[in-house]
Parts: sequence; C-alpha cells; structure tokens
Amino acid sequence: MASDLRPLLHSLLPGAGTSLGTIHTLQQVTSRDDWKHLPGELPMAAAVASRALAETAEPPPTRLILVSSVPPHVPHMGAFTLAEAVGLAPGHVVDIGNHCAAMLDGLWLAMTLWKDEANLLVSATQLGEAVSETMRSTKPGSLQWGDGAAAVVLGGEGESRIRPLSYVTATDPSLHRMLDVRPQAEGYKYEFREDVAERFQAADLDNELMVMGEAIEAAGVPATELAAIVVVNRGRRRTELLGPAFGIDPKLVISSRTEIGHGGGADFLFNLDKLLTERGPGTHHVVVVGNGLGYCWSCLVVEIELA
Repeated sequence: MASDLRPLLHSLLPGAGTSLGTIHTLQQVTSRDDWKHLPGELPMAAAVASRALAETAEPPPTRLILVSSVPPHVPHMGAFTLAEAVGLAPGHVVDIGNHCAAMLDGLWLAMTLWKDEANLLVSATQLGEAVSETMRSTKPGSLQWGDGAAAVVLGGEGESRIRPLSYVTATDPSLHRMLDVRPQAEGYKYEFREDVAERFQAADLDNELMVMGEAIEAAGVPATELAAIVVVNRGRRRTELLGPAFGIDPKLVISSRTEIGHGGGADFLFNLDKLLTERGPGTHHVVVVGNGLGYCWSCLVVEIELA
C-alpha cells in the first residue's frame, strides 16, 4: 500500500515558552505481564508525579497532562485514577493516550496553549512480557523490555525555561490499526498486525528524517548550533544515522536505549534529563524527535535556558 504521509507544521503562538522544573524519572524492568490490566503503569506514574509535586514552588499545578499506553477505549479512567492519587482535580486532566510520540504533544501544549499555568506532565508505560515478545519477534534484536515513568512541572516559578522554536508532526493513514485493542471480559486483547508493522518500519527512518528536516528549517537554527538530538529509545540504526544526516556528530544523539530499553513516552524526559545533566547551565538548542504507535512521526525543536 502506498504511503500517504500528511505533515503538519504547527503555528507558533506569540510569547510561547514556559519554565522548566526538575525532571523526575523512575525505571524498572519486569517480566510480569500486566498489560491488559489498567492500573499496571499508574503506580509508577503516581510515584514520579508525587515527587515532582513535592518539589514544586507555589502555586502548585492545576492541570495534569498524562501520556500513557492505557487502552484508547478508557483513557479517562487512567487519568482520573492518577489525578486522585496526587490530589489534583479530576476535571483538570488531559490524557493523551497515544503512546510514545505523544509526549511531544504534551510538551507543546504546556509551552503554548497553557504556558501561563503550572502543568504537571507525566508519562508512564508498562510494556509487559507478551507485548515485548511480540515486538521482539517482528524486529529481532530490539530492546523493548523497559517499564518507565517520568514527570516534570512546566510553568510556575522555575528559573529554567523551555521555549518552542518549531513543531512538525506527520501521520500516515495507511498504518491504521497496527496495534488493535479489543475489550474482553477479563481485560483487553492486543492484536499486533505484522503486515502493517512491516510497512511502518519500511518508511520509519525516511519519515523521521523528513519531519526533522522541516522542523529544523522552520526553527531557523543551523545544525552546527544544535546541542543535541533527543530520541525515543527505539532502534540502534536510527540513533546512528540521525546525526550524520544533518551533519551532526552522532555522539550528540541522546538515547538511554542500551541502559534502560524502551519506556514509552517517558524516554524523552529520561533523555532530556540526561542531556541537561551533562550540559549544565546555559542556552541549548535541542531537537526532540520520535515516532510511535499513534501512527505518527514528530519533531519539536526547543530552546532551553538552564539556570
């Protein structure tokens, strides 16, 4: 089936940008398969969210943005459960249940539409043994065993700031239902479509390079001024090729893939935390790029002023 990629350059609102709090992460490896049970990843999300809230200056966040792999049929249940666990109003919950790449949507919303408010951004995933084995069988050698969660408060009174320079997303409708979720009496049944996954993988790198090129051009930042490329922890080949494609040292591609495996959308905050810890105070231009089972590719270019 021919690809029908639909890229979108998002409008940059005047005055976009917000403060960046301390990034909190939690990673664990498990062989338990709790994928079909809704609460599986929520304890990890609640743990990092509580830690982030405990270190937040007044006023505390009023909105919770959750990026999860909770089944799309019931995203509000996971968000409401987490809101109750950390003491936030359930009515102020936004759940972007679109897996890995949707973390960039959460960052974008916090920096633009809700830039004047304090927002708690949380991502968590628990892949479980069955899904991990299915992914490994379709792509031998991949590391898909990580469970992870990360949280950060964006907005409020923090000294460090993060500002969007451009955001490009792209979807391919032909990849619909690569991972189909069907309700069952005892939980959820996941059907991984290998034929669709093969089409996704065949176009994966080209599509990622395309959105990166458009986003970097729109940001107006020369490749030589980029501090790093932050990626989702999937695919050694991608990690090795993204930098050279834009004349960037491959060492500037930040991934914790070999250390923690894949932790869903939390990967971005894991790797952003790793980058900022290594770089220290100053102004950094960073490319955040990813893909995901939301059947999309995305690239967010940001300027980070780290106090």
